[in-house]
Amino acid sequence: MPHGLLKNGFTRLGQRRLSALLLLALTAAGLFSLPGRGRTARAFDNNDLARLNRFVQSGDSPAMQVFRQGRDLIEREDWAAAAAKFEGYVAQYPKSKEADAALYWLAYARKKQGKFQAAEETLERLAKEFPRSSWVDDARAMQVEIAPQVGKRVDPEGLGDDELKMVALQSLFESDPARASAYVAEILKPDSKASPELKETAVGLLGRQGGPEAVRMLLDIARTQPDPELRSIAVNRLGQTNDEAVIDELMKIYEAERDGDVKGQVLNAFSQMNSPRAYAKLLEVARGGGDSELRQMAIHRLGQRHEAQAVDDLMRLLASERDDDIRASILHAFSQLNDPRAQARLLEVARGGDYSVELRAQAIHWVGQRSGGANVDELMSIYRADRNDEIRGAVLHALSQTRDPRARAALLEVARGGDDPDVRVQAIHALTQFNDDAAVEDLVKLYDGERDEDVKGGILQAFSQLKQERALLKLMDVARADPSREMRKQAIHLLGQSHDPRALKLLQDLLR
Repeated sequence: MPHGLLKNGFTRLGQRRLSALLLLALTAAGLFSLPGRGRTARAFDNNDLARLNRFVQSGDSPAMQVFRQGRDLIEREDWAAAAAKFEGYVAQYPKSKEADAALYWLAYARKKQGKFQAAEETLERLAKEFPRSSWVDDARAMQVEIAPQVGKRVDPEGLGDDELKMVALQSLFESDPARASAYVAEILKPDSKASPELKETAVGLLGRQGGPEAVRMLLDIARTQPDPELRSIAVNRLGQTNDEAVIDELMKIYEAERDGDVKGQVLNAFSQMNSPRAYAKLLEVARGGGDSELRQMAIHRLGQRHEAQAVDDLMRLLASERDDDIRASILHAFSQLNDPRAQARLLEVARGGDYSVELRAQAIHWVGQRSGGANVDELMSIYRADRNDEIRGAVLHALSQTRDPRARAALLEVARGGDDPDVRVQAIHALTQFNDDAAVEDLVKLYDGERDEDVKGGILQAFSQLKQERALLKLMDVARADPSREMRKQAIHLLGQSHDPRALKLLQDLLR
């Protein structure tokens, strides 16, 4: 009997391949965050290649030389040539200890060519001729992957392992969406023993591959499922339908929902729709006096629409709003927009007016995220006009983020001059953000000409943060022979935090 896809033996599926296939299913499900869930499809191929490389490292027999040539073709993604090479290998060395691996990679190359039936036949041969091979689990995993392409039905109910069911359900959606949707309905029943992960994947696949018929089920899930994560996934998929008929239902769900995360997903769904009514609902929430986090989320979603109307509405909201948390969200939305009016309003807030220091500092930060000489001029104008330490510090930090040569020059100007050592040290620290040879040379010259020991100490601290050899060498020079005993002590302390062998040797020499 051929190795069918419903055999219990599939629960022995290799964990390495299972993790990769599982990620494909979860990615297809469109879940919102999958920390630590596995690898992307491309990384899956790279890990296969890494395993193949390890396999051919040992041995230099004629057979292994041919195998190695096949490996090179796989690496070059020359699938036709790789298939021919491994096919020739199997014909020439049918009894070699690497014949099972050659069959696996022959199937792999054929799969990559889109020759799924030929790949399936090769995998069946591998399982039949080498039932104890370490490649059998990988072969069975590939069979699950290509089942829809070869006309095989993968029934999730026939598999005992929830992780395998995720993979099988994806394949079933590709071959028989109606049957897959019915299976989703079964595992979402109150008495279901399915894991939360399987349920989440199932709802995501339903939304992605269930077709128009899935909308009714998704609405039912969004309204009635006790698990807020499942409701969120359903709402997210409903938003992607961009169906005007869904908007009224989503509005009802928003009003009835008590979970903040699910309500946030409804706002996200509205932001994905082109409907003026969906936009109006977002604006209503942004203006309303309800939950501050939801208002901020609605503002963020409005900013993502990149529409002139959104800029107009957000500018009016900024003018009328008095809550700094809400105003800060509007500033962030402006920073995401390329509209000149949004950028002008950011600068207006950064300069002053009736805005708080904290709000101005945030506006300054967002101005610094945009490159351009005009922004550098504006930031320096604010720095020279304002005596508030927090505002001036925000300007220095913003300049360090622009990566503009004029910003570097402005920071160096502040570091060299002025009568406030603390501000000068802030500028020195900001210069370290450039972390290049020019920054090191500027700081070396500044150190050599400086008389204020607080400023010199700030420069030494900067040297310790720069990942440049010249900075390390300067610290070592100061530790050996600086005229100031205090500067030598600081340099020695900072060298003690370095793991560079040269620094450690210098410290040992100083102890002699």
